[in-house]
Amino acid sequence: MSKTQTPLYQIEMMSVRSIKPNPDNPRKITEARFEELKKNITNDPWYMSIRPVVVNENKMVVGGNQRLAACKSLKIKTVPVIQASDLSKEDLKKFIIYDNIDYGTWDWGLLEGGWKKTELIELGLTEWPSPTKLAIGQEGGSQFEFKPNFEPDASGRQVTTEDIEKMRERMEDTSGTERTMIDVICPSCANEFSILKNQ
Repeated sequence: MSKTQTPLYQIEMMSVRSIKPNPDNPRKITEARFEELKKNITNDPWYMSIRPVVVNENKMVVGGNQRLAACKSLKIKTVPVIQASDLSKEDLKKFIIYDNIDYGTWDWGLLEGGWKKTELIELGLTEWPSPTKLAIGQEGGSQFEFKPNFEPDASGRQVTTEDIEKMRERMEDTSGTERTMIDVICPSCANEFSILKNQ
């Protein structure tokens, strides 16, 4: 296909069973994000019509592996598909990367004006700005502002040996307390990790 031609692809419905997942898909998804994707597809079925699965001439996925897996898990029988059978192997390889790059950034001022944080979390948004970026030019803070409770307070100074000893003593005071691990998502970087929680 020449670089001057831009084909207009048609969306067609295809049996989920006839579509092959891409074994070399470089994009992975956590279990929690996979459950959010399934919830979004269930709650808003139109989502798949707007974000169809893209396949090559052999009906192997080049875009939408996670969406296809979510639909299979939900026992959906057919999905909207675009067949990009006229693209070269090199172009299909590039498309896999293009389809997974996050080019944009959020305009937090606009989001804050039209959404509640709880609504955004329900939709699967896990990325949050740093508090300093949000606080600039805003009266009274922000509903999205993250205010961690750091103890010992070391803001603006080095942590001292005394600070470490105070924290060690505090931790020893809770040694008889039942503890459990909980999974959390960092509001600044969206990384997931487990922390110890005292009961």
